[in-house]
Amino acid sequence: MSYVTKRVLLIIPTLGLLAILLFFVNHQAGQDSVDRWLEMEGLDRLGDFDDDSYYKAYVQKYSELGFDKPDFYFSVAPSNYPKTLNEIANPEERKELKESLCLGYTTEEFEKQRHLEVFERHPPHNSWHAPSFRWHGVDNQFHQWIMTVVRFDFGDSVLDGRSSVKKLWEALPWTLSLVIFSIILTTLIAVPFGIWLSGIKSAQKRNLIKLCSFLVYSIPVFWLATLAVMFMTNSTYGEFLHIFPSVGVRFRESEMSTWAYVFSNIDRLLLPVICMAIHYMAFAVVQVESTINRQLSEHYIQTLRMKGINERSIRWKYAFRNGLIPILTMIISGIPSALGGSVIIEVIFNLPGIGRLLFSSINAADWNVISLVVFMIALISIIVYFVGDLIYTWINPKVRFSKTEI
Repeated sequence: MSYVTKRVLLIIPTLGLLAILLFFVNHQAGQDSVDRWLEMEGLDRLGDFDDDSYYKAYVQKYSELGFDKPDFYFSVAPSNYPKTLNEIANPEERKELKESLCLGYTTEEFEKQRHLEVFERHPPHNSWHAPSFRWHGVDNQFHQWIMTVVRFDFGDSVLDGRSSVKKLWEALPWTLSLVIFSIILTTLIAVPFGIWLSGIKSAQKRNLIKLCSFLVYSIPVFWLATLAVMFMTNSTYGEFLHIFPSVGVRFRESEMSTWAYVFSNIDRLLLPVICMAIHYMAFAVVQVESTINRQLSEHYIQTLRMKGINERSIRWKYAFRNGLIPILTMIISGIPSALGGSVIIEVIFNLPGIGRLLFSSINAADWNVISLVVFMIALISIIVYFVGDLIYTWINPKVRFSKTEI
């Protein structure tokens, strides 16, 4: 089996494990999604479930969302537990039943004594129950969830009822533009500067520049972005500092496509791109310099110097080309890192990308959108690393990933 086929097949279990993780994190989050849906539909919960109309609407929505089904394909629980606690829609009643089951009561005993307080203080004589394996089949919440993932249909947002996928496609171009431009700017400056740095003869000057690079890299991106917004997007501290437009984006015309809307706000992307690039650039310069110096210590470099080839050609034509794979690895690994770093940048600069979408969804416990955004970031990262491995073989045909191809 070829390397490409193996890598493509590995994508499936990787995304499958991520889907399982997202599903159970969602279930352990503690927010009541049914309440959120009813609130969006105009029904507010006042106090407990005394309002009969609200309780009926709650139970109906609870069943529509499939929350009355078991969590997974199987479960292991004490024998006194029912098939699934999810059949009980009322969260207070479900919690009360679970507490009594933990004490050793059966469901029937709980129903008889639920209005008494004595059972909470005095567990039954037979408080231990052997574990029991229950098979639930495909009629469970996880199967329902994984089928939506396969169809790439993550449901609707609980904030506005819009499709989660549609919200993602509207936000994705902003983040891709931000990441691509910052990676390009980082590469165009860090690579030449790192090669130039490797040619400095004075160790003190070289170490001083590297120290400054590390100091810049140690500055948190959010702090750098906040300072940039404070000083460079307004004239409060002087007109000469008002270089960039204010944060946010312009109003969108109805007939304008998403990509056209992004490029109409290209000037609003300049400062966030520079902030991201400065942070990654400080690290990239040192990595490029270290890679070139390792190549310059090889024996073939001494041979080239004995042939009279000038230092500039040695660095650019030979050392850089042979050290391209470590440099390319650094660039490729920076793309997923930039995707994660875009969250705080988009929030500070008020850019409608997937970073800000993820931030607002987390604050609102909108798990349909959260799951979709995390899933998309993981998918992009996997694709980027996969393409990077293919580029390695194109740059250096000696690189092979299968023993049969060596």
